[in-house]
Amino acid sequence: AAAGASLDVSASFATTTETTSSTKSETPETSATTIAAPSPATGSLPQPTHVRINEFVADPASGDEWVELVNIGPTPVNLADWALEDGAETRTMLSGAVGVGEHRFTVITKPKGQLNNTGDRIVLKSPRGDVADAVAYGDWNDGKVNDNAPVAADPASVARVVDGADTND
Repeated sequence: AAAGASLDVSASFATTTETTSSTKSETPETSATTIAAPSPATGSLPQPTHVRINEFVADPASGDEWVELVNIGPTPVNLADWALEDGAETRTMLSGAVGVGEHRFTVITKPKGQLNNTGDRIVLKSPRGDVADAVAYGDWNDGKVNDNAPVAADPASVARVVDGADTND
């Protein structure tokens, strides 16, 4: 798939159950320590690049098209001023945030424009306009049609083989 996205057709979802145990921990002893304040930033901070297009439905059997994003990084990402574009460059401005851990996924329903059923391109852009991730699927001609993700038939979705994994395949 384009921009290194490894995608696979998926008609079902796997579920996992996590169990955790908690133990009582005692409050550690503290001592007076002077901590230096961090230096102020000297320039603009780079945008996080660990948000990926993870899964999408371009041809829903019923309901709306949607695109799922996943945060593969260690910190939540504010999606204000991020954008999702289709191959015709129709832009959907994003808002909210995508968390970490069990909250690392967010779904954009009814993106503006329309994802073509036979093929299109989905591009995720940071607030600075940098391409954070892109996926071409089906017959979309991005100059490299042979590496496009497949088209999913109703009611299936197209998803990365491993959530957020970029295998350049």
